[in-house]
Amino acid sequence: MASGRDGRGGKPGRDRTKYRATAGRPASIEPRQPRWQVGCGFLIGAFLWVLGTGAGVGLVVHGAFLDLPKQFGYHTSPVLQMKVDACTVTVQGKSRTVDCYGHGDPGSSGVVDEQWMIAGAEHRYAPGTVVPVRCSRTGGCEETGTSEKARDVAEAAFGLLLFGGMATLLASGVRSRLARRRGRGPAAPLPRWTVRSGLAVAAVLGAVGVAAAVVALAT
Repeated sequence: MASGRDGRGGKPGRDRTKYRATAGRPASIEPRQPRWQVGCGFLIGAFLWVLGTGAGVGLVVHGAFLDLPKQFGYHTSPVLQMKVDACTVTVQGKSRTVDCYGHGDPGSSGVVDEQWMIAGAEHRYAPGTVVPVRCSRTGGCEETGTSEKARDVAEAAFGLLLFGGMATLLASGVRSRLARRRGRGPAAPLPRWTVRSGLAVAAVLGAVGVAAAVVALAT
């Protein structure tokens, strides 16, 4: 009968198969996502990107190109002083609009010497309050002052920050896709100076936007 002992010391023989290389396991294959999930994810990402880009462009256009030039007197009449007679509040759903009426000395601006109106005023001014305004010849006026200037600067700064972030996401996605198509694997990281410059610009815009927003709310 066969024995598990060797012929020299009578000790049990060592099981040589215990230390043999075992057959390798097949590499695990990650399950691929269904096409509809990939398509839905792409559409949601594209929608959010378009929404963010549109919001950034809108803030920049409204703050830097429409309102801010008016605040500094480009293409508008000089600053006039309007004495508020009364303000009305119109509520539609969740929106609240304040319209203020008053009068002032038009001087040589060419503005009508009748009732002036601020449509969509920032505040509900008490009667007798003097508000610096810029008016059209027909008496339609817009508020001007530190608060309005700061608000427009904040809009422009946050708009540039948002637009720059969306542009960075788009550029990063394009770089990664081109690298995969060329068979180079993941895209190489950007140079340090590029990353640091982008972060510095973002920090400056964020700081300017926050400071301007604080001034707009405090004044």
